[in-house]
Amino acid sequence: IALVTRNRPESLRRCLKSWRRQAVQPFEIVISDDSDDFFRPEVESIAIEFKARWTTGPRRGLYANRNHVALQCRGTHVFSADDDHEHPIDFIEKCLTALNQDSESAWCLGEVLSWDEVSRGWGVPGELKIVGAPDLPKNLSNTWAWSDGATICPRRVFDSGLMFSEVFRFGWAYLEFGCLLHAVGLRIRILEGTG
Repeated sequence: IALVTRNRPESLRRCLKSWRRQAVQPFEIVISDDSDDFFRPEVESIAIEFKARWTTGPRRGLYANRNHVALQCRGTHVFSADDDHEHPIDFIEKCLTALNQDSESAWCLGEVLSWDEVSRGWGVPGELKIVGAPDLPKNLSNTWAWSDGATICPRRVFDSGLMFSEVFRFGWAYLEFGCLLHAVGLRIRILEGTG
């Protein structure tokens, strides 16, 4: 789990509780902390409390932080995670089932804004269109969609030198990353059964 955080210790605590409630535990949780100095001791303490590996972030924006944490991970796959996400209790099981089905692809997951919305189904991540905004993918099993804080990617992608663009500190640059990976032949699939 490649988790980025910045100045949100309470949100991080909720997120880590969600990871630690999983029926199957992750191989590792790595937290890259881009927090200001005031928040860093508390964030590091929370990481220790939840048995996560804490590292100082580069403080050059969200995408530099994502690149940094991905390179700190030791597993075969990197799950791009956000500090404000929570997950169903069988989340990792469903992710592992998808990876057992196809470990060469990236798996992109949908999101909802609250637990009340889950009954209506997980939102489908968008793919970048020529107009510069995302729209629903036409093919859920071969897309260039990317969910910034909810995508599983083979570690070899980052080892090859492909990274998120750090030109923009924040924003929708992750959508371009999905396009880049699709262009170099990585299959990106939507995992529909969880989020």
